[in-house]
Amino acid sequence: MSSTAPLPDPGAAGPTVSEVVAEVARRLQLKRAEISHAMSELLARDVTGLDDDPQLVAMLHASVEGNVSTIFHILTNDIPLEHLQPTTAAVKYAAGRLSPAVRRGSRQLDAGMPQIRLM
Repeated sequence: MSSTAPLPDPGAAGPTVSEVVAEVARRLQLKRAEISHAMSELLARDVTGLDDDPQLVAMLHASVEGNVSTIFHILTNDIPLEHLQPTTAAVKYAAGRLSPAVRRGSRQLDAGMPQIRLM
């Protein structure tokens, strides 16, 4: 008598990858608030200067919450990526972070232009 489990029947239908992913997403959805909070706190702590602006931190939290919810919705419902639109909170957060970064980058580029012209 063999102690190994029998091999599955290749003709038997098991769950598809999409079905497994959907089930994992449903289970993670139960911890959405906890996951979103942890991700927001990590980003707020690790992104230099972010915690100086309470409005930006609030937008970050809303953006992360929206993105996490969207990801779980996508995975649960097998939605193609080309059908997605960014959340308003994500767009506002990105615009808020982008403006100072663009100004900083522009200043750095302007400062480096004399050296570039000499090359």
